[in-house]
Amino acid sequence: MKKILFLFLLQIGAICLAQVGVGTPNPNSKSILDVMSTTKGVLMPRMSQVQRDSIVLDKSDVNVDGLLVYNTDTGCYNYWNNAQGKWKGLGPAECEPLIFADFTIDCNQFPAADTNTYSAGSSVAGNTINVSVNVYEAGPYYITITSNNGVSYSATGTFTTTGLQTVTVANATGAPSSLPINFAVKINGITLCRYTKDGTGGFSYNYNCSAAKVSPAMVQGIYGSGTVRVPITITGTGNIPPIYQTINGVTYSFAGLTGATSAVQEIVIAYSGTPGTSSSTLPINNSNGTVCNIEISTNRVNATYTCTRSATVFGDYVALTKLDPSKNYIEAELNVTTPGYVNISTEDKNGMVFTFNDNVTNTGVVKVKLLPGNSTTKLLGVGIDATGSTPNTSEEVSKGAKGDNDQVGEYSIRNEITKENLCTATIGVTPLWVAGKPLEMQSSGDNASSFYWLKNGAKFATDGKMKDRMPTDGRIVVDFVNLRNFGLSLTATFWGAYIKNVSGANIDQYKFKANGTADANVYDYAGLNLANGARLGSMDPYLKSFNDDPTPNSLGSGAHGAGFEGLIPPFNFEESTNTGLNIRIGNYWYKYRLMWISVPESSQHLGVQTTTHLVLYGIYENEPIDIYDEGIHYWPTGGASAEIKNPKSYWP
Repeated sequence: MKKILFLFLLQIGAICLAQVGVGTPNPNSKSILDVMSTTKGVLMPRMSQVQRDSIVLDKSDVNVDGLLVYNTDTGCYNYWNNAQGKWKGLGPAECEPLIFADFTIDCNQFPAADTNTYSAGSSVAGNTINVSVNVYEAGPYYITITSNNGVSYSATGTFTTTGLQTVTVANATGAPSSLPINFAVKINGITLCRYTKDGTGGFSYNYNCSAAKVSPAMVQGIYGSGTVRVPITITGTGNIPPIYQTINGVTYSFAGLTGATSAVQEIVIAYSGTPGTSSSTLPINNSNGTVCNIEISTNRVNATYTCTRSATVFGDYVALTKLDPSKNYIEAELNVTTPGYVNISTEDKNGMVFTFNDNVTNTGVVKVKLLPGNSTTKLLGVGIDATGSTPNTSEEVSKGAKGDNDQVGEYSIRNEITKENLCTATIGVTPLWVAGKPLEMQSSGDNASSFYWLKNGAKFATDGKMKDRMPTDGRIVVDFVNLRNFGLSLTATFWGAYIKNVSGANIDQYKFKANGTADANVYDYAGLNLANGARLGSMDPYLKSFNDDPTPNSLGSGAHGAGFEGLIPPFNFEESTNTGLNIRIGNYWYKYRLMWISVPESSQHLGVQTTTHLVLYGIYENEPIDIYDEGIHYWPTGGASAEIKNPKSYWP
């Protein structure tokens, strides 16, 4: 490998010492580079004068002397003269940019500074243009004014003083082949200004766009075709260029005219397409380059239609859950007799409104999709998006103990232009149901600590390994604390049931009703101020050994019996606890139902398993009613009523 590398480097060195030939196998022995071709040339680096001047050169470095570039601003080759410390030009005087004076021209003086009269085909010999300049450094100057159709002026000289001066640019040559004339003003080969001059006796044309007529009138959102007639004034004889533009969904086309004379008094532009907005502007150019704007107005024809039947509702609607337009929408079937603009919407209530406003182009049965809009009846509580529609509550019809319980709300759909009711849509909103995951409880075994939870690692479920098993809606989370061997000599599992405030705000007020775990009593509680992050408990008031009401962060306010380990049936418990809860955060109340259901589970190490459920019925301006339902109670296995009701089948 080392031998190969050595031979490679040796070969490179030999090439560097030899002549290089491009297009020839035998380069001249006196040349380091010999390029030969009869069909191609050599390109030097091409750059603007600014780019050239950005090259950092040092006179002390003799190796930069003769550096060659092509100046794209002057169209000349420049080389670096190290002795003079500046760039030099190859060719005529205008190629010597750095020997010129330093001066500028105010472009605002054009075209007024050009007082000449131009006619197509007439020589400009003898014309002059007086140009005002501001000289910063004296020296030679070179000014040219050239056109796009054969007319040019030039002036050379030397400024001996600085300041404002006037230069007469003469040497006028040529005759304009057409009018108007577009001029470019250059100083020292660099273009600074451009201007346009009209003429007399030549060809010119001007549109009268304010008098343009569109026929037939365009209709927003409806495909149509027709013409735009534009008056035109023509002087002389010449060609009118074509027009082809697409604006606002409409294509405009004009083929142009050859040999147009004053006999032509208008041009006809064809149009076709579907206007997207109510107005647009069609710009066309006069012969002198000025822009003439045709203002296009589009009518909006209102469609006539009726509903053929009740609207169809798509998607699931859940309390305090923002509607997704891709899933939650209403489809209305219209019988259209006149195509045009349709603007329909549902009434805005319970935090929801649906709208459709667009053009329909067909007659007969047309299905349109009403999408969720920005509801003004939506209650902007904690976690509610300010945009779109979000159902406030599942209890729109009545606020019964079972929440929705197959309730539905009827929404009228009306024509927003005529204010006529067309048809209805029926929407059923269900409570937000959040089910936790099975929670295994420690009743005996490895650790004798009073507040030990083998699989949790902390007193509270949400502080340890089981936090992901507890249900939450983002405002509160159901939380449990292990009360192992609570108040009994039996080896048993008990735990306190809590709610934890995770809303980010203070819960100003709370009220709840709960049935006891193992009795038929119903317990009522109320309180104030539960700070963010604080817990309220225990929500299950049975076994009130400490005889106090539930308070924030209390550990001894009651307990829930999960079951007994190792006892002979029928003493193993299957239990359900039902708690109704209202909380107020800021201006709004939230209505919940909390449930935890304990059942024997042979696959569990501890013989008992509990699952918690959180049901949110909605958000309310006033305190909700009927927060408790006696439909679920404790049932001991083997008792008179051994059935455990499934909460999700009992409540919606």
